Amino acid sequence: MPQRRIFPTASISICAVLVAAAAHAAPYPVDTISFGSDPVTFPTGTVSFPSGPVQTETATTIEVTLPADILFDFDKADIRSSAQSALHEVAQLLRERAHGPVTIQGYTDALGSESYNQRLSERRAIAVKTWLGSNEGLANMRFTIVGFGARNPVAPNRKPDGSDDPEGRQRNRRVTFIISK
Repeated sequence: MPQRRIFPTASISICAVLVAAAAHAAPYPVDTISFGSDPVTFPTGTVSFPSGPVQTETATTIEVTLPADILFDFDKADIRSSAQSALHEVAQLLRERAHGPVTIQGYTDALGSESYNQRLSERRAIAVKTWLGSNEGLANMRFTIVGFGARNPVAPNRKPDGSDDPEGRQRNRRVTFIISK
């Protein structure tokens, strides 16, 4: 298998990108990375990541992230009918595990103005809260809504050469639930 040597300082940046990429839904080409004289080899090709809910858990919280493309059409805040199963899954988790307030965070990509993206992220978080109340009977659950707009991206919105990165932008459009245990 061919190997490519990368200087150690570059390797740290590439590892950070690979670790960040591993947590989100998009195909990423993977290659060989070398640290000094000891190479770390990854298979060459495309690695696919799940496109559904991503859940992480700590001692006090559960975090569930849903890609906005599952929930909404591009540049919209209306819940898609195809999002029902993903939202039902989140509702079940809320019923079983939430023992405190639940924060719903909305995010957008970097297209559009800062103020527009802020409002869109808030509208999306509110739409999810409203849907859960109306369709899953969770209207009495203590929800906190936070919109982040394009802040706190999980992937670059632009490629290193400055061109648009549609896959990165797609990963940045998301809704995250922070569930207090």
